[in-house]
Amino acid sequence: EQEKVFGFGINYDYVPEGVHKYMDGNGITGRIFNLGVRGDGYITWRDFPKRSMFIDPRWDIPSDLLEKIGFARLNAEVLNSLEEKYGFVSILSGYAGREKDMPEAFSDTDISFSHPDWALVYWDDNSLLYLKKNGIYDPVIKRDEYRFLKPANDIYSIRTRLFDESFRTGVIRELKRNITETDSSRAYAFLGFVYNEIGLYGEAINAFKNVRDSISDNMITAYNGMAY
Repeated sequence: EQEKVFGFGINYDYVPEGVHKYMDGNGITGRIFNLGVRGDGYITWRDFPKRSMFIDPRWDIPSDLLEKIGFARLNAEVLNSLEEKYGFVSILSGYAGREKDMPEAFSDTDISFSHPDWALVYWDDNSLLYLKKNGIYDPVIKRDEYRFLKPANDIYSIRTRLFDESFRTGVIRELKRNITETDSSRAYAFLGFVYNEIGLYGEAINAFKNVRDSISDNMITAYNGMAY
């Protein structure tokens, strides 16, 4: 992992700058429901009052609210109650940690945030952005929703589904799009894995070569893939 060095400037590996540029470009403002994003205090520093956090993690959070926030990732009723009370218009999530042994039967469940009324429209190596369906951001969702890939999940959970040509084509298309938009190490690592599985080994090596050392879990995928 890159060392943090004292001095002027910002190391954007540690703050959600990419997602904020995306929100700037698409007119996404208002209150953000933030779930474990690295450097989420940066949200206030960069964008207040145009955008604000649902909670400020630098201050004490009541234990009952903290518990609800934890459940909100995978419990629709809890998330709905928080949305009704606090009125957030977007959800910014960090990575909860990829589940290494996730059964394929659950590969459609996004472990970062799972709710049928919210769509993943942006992700990079730091964070993931979800927008509410059937609302003011529907044009953005129609254009940018990720419909095949769950980037917070372990890529191994979709291995056998890659034999489905339409699914495989969708995954590759979304990974290439993400690389073009964010240059994500995670996307390069996942793309290399997919290429390995379908026998495109030269393409796999080229993808793995672009995984950066600062993103350690993706380096493991890259090293394993190169060895394969």
